[in-house]
Amino acid sequence: RATRSVGMELAGTAAGHQVIGEPGGFREIAVDSMIPAGHLAWASCWLGAARGGLDGLVSLIRSRKQPH
Repeated sequence: RATRSVGMELAGTAAGHQVIGEPGGFREIAVDSMIPAGHLAWASCWLGAARGGLDGLVSLIRSRKQPH
């Protein structure tokens, strides 16, 4: 996808009371919260890009001299 993403592996420890969900339950957490939040973030990016494009187009059209 031409993102030049680099794979990585992280390791660490955390106390049991700091862990969200059951061991091995990352998929459920991702599906329930992270994926929808990511979709909202992407949608806001595309909406901002569209808004910027529309604002630029409106400015361009308004800047043209109108015939009398």
